[in-house]
Amino acid sequence: MLQGLDLMREAVDLDPDSAMMHAGLAIGLQYAAWFNFLEAVDVVEEARHSAIKAIELDPESSHAWTAQGAVSYYLEFDIPSGISALEKALELQPGDQQALIHYGWLLGEAGQFEQSFSLAKQSIELDPFSAVAHGALAQAQLLSGDYKESLKTYKKVLELDRRDPSAYFFLTWPNLQLGNIQKSIEFARISVELSGGAHLYRAGLAYVLAITSNLEEAR
Repeated sequence: MLQGLDLMREAVDLDPDSAMMHAGLAIGLQYAAWFNFLEAVDVVEEARHSAIKAIELDPESSHAWTAQGAVSYYLEFDIPSGISALEKALELQPGDQQALIHYGWLLGEAGQFEQSFSLAKQSIELDPFSAVAHGALAQAQLLSGDYKESLKTYKKVLELDRRDPSAYFFLTWPNLQLGNIQKSIEFARISVELSGGAHLYRAGLAYVLAITSNLEEAR
């Protein structure tokens, strides 16, 4: 993740007039913070600047508005601005998969599950082999309390990308809710290993161990 961000910064330096490059850097910084590879407070200014620059360079770019939406929602916790930016992205390009996924995530976390399901399914139709698209649907199913369907969809995510630590991390939670304790712990351990010990995944493992009475290891 961090190496990818360095490469994105190099790309911006090589082509500073590219809205796509600035948008890509903003999204990358948001992902790095969300998955705790970096602290949000340390990247929010750079991410905000990159997203604004992308819009300044190309106000008709759906990617630029998606980046703005992601930064507003996930790093600045400004839900109205995040919604507005993502709706603008989809107005400009209704088939922008990244915008569909981000908007679906936002709506799912806001409890608007039917709309979230719809957006995720649209994204899957655009690219049936996208692990991220299937993950967006699985997350909405998990948040809605449909743990069996969420588990089934997360297994599909894993089939599509077995090297992504987040696939194992997210498989932890429906397994836990369904009482598959050992599976839950196993997936949490793998996520920590594949992520190189990123904070989010370590915290997830500690939580699972703690609530399953493995207190010493959880500490």
